[in-house]
Amino acid sequence: MISTALAWLLLTSGAKRGKMEVILDQKICGRCGKEFSGGDEVCCSGCKDDIMLAIGSASILKEVFMIGKKVGVRIGMRRGMSAFAGMLALLGMFVSLFAIQEAAVAANPVTEIAYPVKDFRNGDARFYKYPAGDGVTIKYFVLKSSDGVIRAAFDACDVCWREGKGYTQKGDFMVCNNCGRRFASVRVNEVTGGCNPSPLTREIRGDKVVLQAKDILAGKPYFTFGKGGGK
Repeated sequence: MISTALAWLLLTSGAKRGKMEVILDQKICGRCGKEFSGGDEVCCSGCKDDIMLAIGSASILKEVFMIGKKVGVRIGMRRGMSAFAGMLALLGMFVSLFAIQEAAVAANPVTEIAYPVKDFRNGDARFYKYPAGDGVTIKYFVLKSSDGVIRAAFDACDVCWREGKGYTQKGDFMVCNNCGRRFASVRVNEVTGGCNPSPLTREIRGDKVVLQAKDILAGKPYFTFGKGGGK
C-alpha cells in the first residue's frame, strides 16, 4: 500500500520529478521528460538514481513504471470512448433529422407525381411502384405509344389481377403475363375491361407527365391479393 501510494505520488508530482506516462509503446522519462526506447524505466542511470533517491527502492520504480503504463492505456481508452460518443451523437443527429423529414412528409402528403416527358421518347414502357399502406404496393406503367401519345395504366387488369403477374412489353404490344393476350400500345387508356390494362389518368403539363396520387390510390384493389380487398 505504501509503495503504491509513493508510486502514485511520483506519477502525480509537479515539475520537480515530472510525470511518467506510457501510451502504446512510447516511453517518456519520468525524470527529464525525454522520449526513449528499451527495457529500462527511465532514459539513463542518472535519472534512475534521482528517482530512486526520491522514493528509496528499485522495486517501487518498477511499480511506478507499470502504473504509468496502465495510466497511459486508460488515457487512450478515454480518448477512444470520447470519439465513440461523438460518433453516437452524430448518428443521433442524423436520426433526428430523418424523423423530422418523415414527419414533414406525413404532414404534407404528396398529391401528384411528375415524370419528364423525355423519359418516354424511345417508346419503352417504364414501370413504377407506389406504396399504398396496409402492406399493399400499387404498380403501374407509362409509355409513349406508336402514335406519339404518352399513356399510363395499372400493371393489372379486371380479369387476371389476382395472379399479380402484370404485363410485359413486346415491341408495340403489352402482353399479359398470365393469359398471354396482347394489346397494342394505342389501346392503352382507350379500351377498358376484360384483360386490357386498367387505365390510369395522366396529364401532360409542358415537359412533364403528371399523375395524381388519388388516381393511383384508386387502383389499390388490384393489388390486395387476398388482403381483404379486390375488384
